[in-house]
Amino acid sequence: MTSVNTSATYSWLNSTGITGLTDIDTAQLVEAAYEAKLAPADQLQVKADANDVKSTAYGDLSDVVETLADTVEALTSSSALASLRDDVWAQSSAYLSTSDSSVTASSVLSATAENGTASGSWTLQVEQLATAQKIASDSVADSTAALGLDGSFSLALGDGTAATVTVTSDMSLDDLVDAVNAAGAGVTASVLQVSSDSAMLVLTADDTGQEISLADVSGDALSQLGVLDDSGAVANELRAAQQAVFTVDGVEITRSSNTVDDVLDGITLYLTAAEPDVDVELKVAPDYSGIEQAIEDFVDAYNSYRDFYDTQQAYTAGVGADDDAVLFGDSLLNRLNSTIAGTLTGSFGDETLDSLADIGITLDENNQLTIDSDTLESAIYDDLDSVEAIFSERSTTGSDDLLVSDGGGFSGSFTLDVTVGADGTITGASVDGDSSLFEIDGKKLVGAAGTAYEGVTLIYGGSASDSIAVEISQGLASVLNDQLDGYTGSSGSIQKAIQSLDSQTADYNDKIDDLTASAQDYAQKLYDRYAKLEAQLELLQQTRDQLAALWGTNDS
Repeated sequence: MTSVNTSATYSWLNSTGITGLTDIDTAQLVEAAYEAKLAPADQLQVKADANDVKSTAYGDLSDVVETLADTVEALTSSSALASLRDDVWAQSSAYLSTSDSSVTASSVLSATAENGTASGSWTLQVEQLATAQKIASDSVADSTAALGLDGSFSLALGDGTAATVTVTSDMSLDDLVDAVNAAGAGVTASVLQVSSDSAMLVLTADDTGQEISLADVSGDALSQLGVLDDSGAVANELRAAQQAVFTVDGVEITRSSNTVDDVLDGITLYLTAAEPDVDVELKVAPDYSGIEQAIEDFVDAYNSYRDFYDTQQAYTAGVGADDDAVLFGDSLLNRLNSTIAGTLTGSFGDETLDSLADIGITLDENNQLTIDSDTLESAIYDDLDSVEAIFSERSTTGSDDLLVSDGGGFSGSFTLDVTVGADGTITGASVDGDSSLFEIDGKKLVGAAGTAYEGVTLIYGGSASDSIAVEISQGLASVLNDQLDGYTGSSGSIQKAIQSLDSQTADYNDKIDDLTASAQDYAQKLYDRYAKLEAQLELLQQTRDQLAALWGTNDS
């Protein structure tokens, strides 16, 4: 226990009197009175210390619940278009394999797929890589020496805008490199140091598959450097510009770049090596391993939370709660645990898979989640839609014109009657004749606050009035995500409990300060009173001694 008694800093504790002529122990008397005055402050300090310990425990609870909430959110999807989502269920992966065991697919090409990309497979062959053109000059002895050339020349890449580079007689090869790079023509200049007395100007196209266009405008600097021959053609091409050539399912395709994102929807190809005789099989499918990892992260986070809960509920018969069980019997923790436990054991999903147990996730005797990896993997690879239904929000509508953008935690079915005016704008939206349930915001229909549809957002793209069936279901992760939201964050129950404790502790500390100051003031006044008493006793003793001397008597 922390004591608020700071009386050791006061001089009256270290003195037994003023003159020593009396037997009164002033310091002991004052200290006893001071301690008595501080007793209420010490009791408040005990409460403040207990609050600090509990606040720390709530902080630890917040950490494990926040981690659990993060893993739950990762498994939560919205009903929006797959291409607009970034949850694990919408993520797509590109898988590669080759027909030749001696060649790895990744050495020929790699690929990425955007979220929501439709699954499919293709056979590719890379016949030729795109290359960037390189042109060189004749060699000079010293790249820092003046070239003695005057004039200007034009420079461009492919169909790009030409830039003019001016050359003066005092410019060196190094200076010419700087001038070309400053022109911004899509061509990069550099010096190739062939030997100690031989250097060349090298011009490299910034983009593959495009040729460098250059010509002397005034003077003949490029011809003098040996970049152009007497006919104005490139004299020394180190590498020709080349198009990428590859096939997709036997169809030959040519592109100027080795990065290709306009052949297969949602897929970017990165060509890295020409292997004309090697078939590379490209398959785009959901990110199975990412989904499995997300589920494993959720299980690990829940088990960490459960470890914390069990520690807080540790109890020894005949003794009571363990020392570490700071939150033993705490109503907030018990309410949270009941919420989580009820959701974990609930029924979610479809008619094929409707619980965690169906995908190999069960509670053991210690209420820890365990995973049967074989069962989980089989469910993910064989019936991913049903696995997603266990965790995530799902929605269907009776018309392609109506999209559920956000289910908002709603679960159930209803028929939405949409009224569209002659000008194509939505003029009304109702359920069972009640037009107050949804608010109209352009093409968006937003569930009204305080109704069962609060949080639901629908988007209607039709041009005519319609009556459309809507069904929305919530999965374990989407339900738990909403539940944990009430406990986490700055406005959650846990943080509010911490703030309440901290506020109470601050009040305790203010009262402790007031009581301590009052006790110190009382002690000082009491000490002053005892000091006066001792002074009076000393004066009486002196008077007694004087009288004894006058009368010649001594009672001692």
